[in-house]
Amino acid sequence: MTHDNFPDGGLSINSCTNENRPQKKFLYGAMGWPVDILRCLLSEMVKSIEDGGLPRPTTKAVITHSGAYTALSTVKQ
Repeated sequence: MTHDNFPDGGLSINSCTNENRPQKKFLYGAMGWPVDILRCLLSEMVKSIEDGGLPRPTTKAVITHSGAYTALSTVKQ
């Protein structure tokens, strides 16, 4: 598991573009980007950290002010 490879005090940062962000069509509209951006639900991010062996009690989720991204940080204790 990923978490097992961290030294004590090691930090893991995971982030994703939110599926439910308020400006969902901006990249495809005003920006005109043809790129398909991978988006995640918070539940998918939680499953991802659990699958990687990162413990939920020591994981903190922060949603950016814009609502576009969520970052999950986990410190190994």
